Amino acid sequence: MRFGTGPVFAYERVAAALRWHLYCGRSLLVAAFLVAMPTIAAKSTVPSGPSSVRAYAKLGEGYF
Repeated sequence: MRFGTGPVFAYERVAAALRWHLYCGRSLLVAAFLVAMPTIAAKSTVPSGPSSVRAYAKLGEGYF
């Protein structure tokens, strides 16, 4: 009995990692999210410190 992924999946994973444009696109997407999340949180009216569920819901609406 064998657990884990097969050899085809392992090969495709390595081949996809070597494509620089896919790596660059993923990196730019993550960087955009890391910039956007604090920006949205700073512009929201949610007070800092312990918050209610409604405050977190409002912040989630801002992210959406």
